[in-house]
Amino acid sequence: MKILKKKQTKIALLAIAAITFSVWLSGFILLKYENFKEIQSQKKKIEQIEKTIKNDTYGGKTPEETLRMFIDAVEAGDYELASKYFTVEKRKGEKLRLVNIGKQKKLKVYVDILRQLKPWRSSLNEDEFMMRSETDFGGPLFVYFIRYPSGIWKINEI
Repeated sequence: MKILKKKQTKIALLAIAAITFSVWLSGFILLKYENFKEIQSQKKKIEQIEKTIKNDTYGGKTPEETLRMFIDAVEAGDYELASKYFTVEKRKGEKLRLVNIGKQKKLKVYVDILRQLKPWRSSLNEDEFMMRSETDFGGPLFVYFIRYPSGIWKINEI
């Protein structure tokens, strides 16, 4: 009887160990699968951004031309078009910012400051450019441009 109990105890412990291992293994596999899915999702997002950048035609051959195009779109109230002169990652936020500036009726002041921009530093590297404008609002305004592989210039930050 004692031998039978010991055997049953061993079997029960082995069963518990097998179940515990199976649960752990399932969790491990699920975690790896979720990581794999996340990596695949990120790869798709990167591919989409790269495709958008490659096919992007909004912008000028110089930073100054891109700025003029941007100002024209802002003055026309076409914030969708104006946002397309920004880098892909910044478009949505910049469109919202332009809408907000428009609602506050500060577009004229904003455009006037943009028209005063002058080249400030072009020695960052050949694919980056900066412009600067003095403001009455506590300091200068800087605009950073980058050149896409297609050769067009985009606004990266204002």
